[in-house]
Amino acid sequence: ADYLMIRFAETLPAEVSQNVEIGNIVNPGSVKTVNFSLATKNASYYDIDTGAISGTNIQAGSLSGETMSGDQYVVSEFATYTIGFTPANNIPQNGTIEITFDPYYDLSSIQAGDVSGNAGSTASIDGAKLIITVGTAAAKDVSITLVISNVKNPAFEQTTGVFAIETKNASGNLMDTGSAAGVGILSGDLTNLSTTTSSKEILNMTDWYQFDFTLQHAVPQNGYVKITCDADYALGSTYAITLGYTLTTGGDYLKLQTD
Repeated sequence: ADYLMIRFAETLPAEVSQNVEIGNIVNPGSVKTVNFSLATKNASYYDIDTGAISGTNIQAGSLSGETMSGDQYVVSEFATYTIGFTPANNIPQNGTIEITFDPYYDLSSIQAGDVSGNAGSTASIDGAKLIITVGTAAAKDVSITLVISNVKNPAFEQTTGVFAIETKNASGNLMDTGSAAGVGILSGDLTNLSTTTSSKEILNMTDWYQFDFTLQHAVPQNGYVKITCDADYALGSTYAITLGYTLTTGGDYLKLQTD
């Protein structure tokens, strides 16, 4: 039923404020704004007075114990992430767990079956949001651990933003919210590093240097290679010998950008 009926043993006088407290009412199971309609009736259930109370807001529950971790954090590498939390409300079958990643993640390779930890769950993507449709109902106050594969890390070193987490019922109505702390994305490794010179290597003499290295990850268009030198080098008149690069200098560094 969606109504309460209160029967009074005595006559209620007009123009007198009434205060009625009712216990053990269970709030709606999702976030919404609710309205109440009131009516007084005679013994034959015909209306006497009517009115309405509007604008009561049902608030989301709070997740607890939110964590997010990956099996690796190197830039642009595919990783498997594990998320954990405890819901404040039951998550029904076909409800959803929605995780919003930092926008620098690439989620486009995640397939429907790339989530485990809840039998029958499936994954879908909406921009930076991973939507997990729950295959098995999850009880409130019981911790949940989900494993998501084929997450591509951001393309540059950073500390990511938080991972926002929401649970919703099967109708898409919000139930609980929370967030897990961001993670540190690490740079890759240059390999086969070496330096050769024109063999002068005499103090205060002008020299040329060749720097050799192998990239772990591609440098995007308008990216660059930065070479930081000892502060005692004089770099003001340097130029690029190898074709295809534009060279700029700072006080103790060289910056090479492809033409």
